[in-house]
Amino acid sequence: MSGIYHEKQERMLCAKHALNNLLQRSVFTAEDLDSIGRQLSPANWLNQHKTPFLGNYDINVVMKALQDMSYTVSWFDKRLNPADQNFEEIFGFILNIPTAISVAFVNLWNGKHWVALRKINGVWYNLDSKLQEPRAIGTDQDVRKFLQDVLQKDGTNLFVVKPENPGVSDQPPS
Repeated sequence: MSGIYHEKQERMLCAKHALNNLLQRSVFTAEDLDSIGRQLSPANWLNQHKTPFLGNYDINVVMKALQDMSYTVSWFDKRLNPADQNFEEIFGFILNIPTAISVAFVNLWNGKHWVALRKINGVWYNLDSKLQEPRAIGTDQDVRKFLQDVLQKDGTNLFVVKPENPGVSDQPPS
């Protein structure tokens, strides 16, 4: 997977990792996302857009971060038919999937995990920060099937990311 940027999971910062993996470079830090959360709710002394002390940012922070980078974000759920999407206009996908942390069959935590999908050099990749390395999904048809399968899981949300300027390349920056 040489040449593909891939941040691995650290604490509960999957939103940061998903954003950076989608953008194929280190753009956002936890401090940047904290600042966006405070901008969204300046009257609150506690950042309402993340889990205290842990990260785990909500969709408002993810959307604002991407909007600040000149991307539009559209929300879908399992009612979406991925076959209806024009993949030529899509920069990538951000998934928010149900996840649980368990030890010895004891469920310790239920939550959501942010995952990025991006087409790089003509191939779609799963850039999940929990993976050891990016995982090739394949063609547009393969990612449609992947999305259909993922969207059937309860609680999964899909966010389609498109550039505001259609000339954005699918190539990672040099």
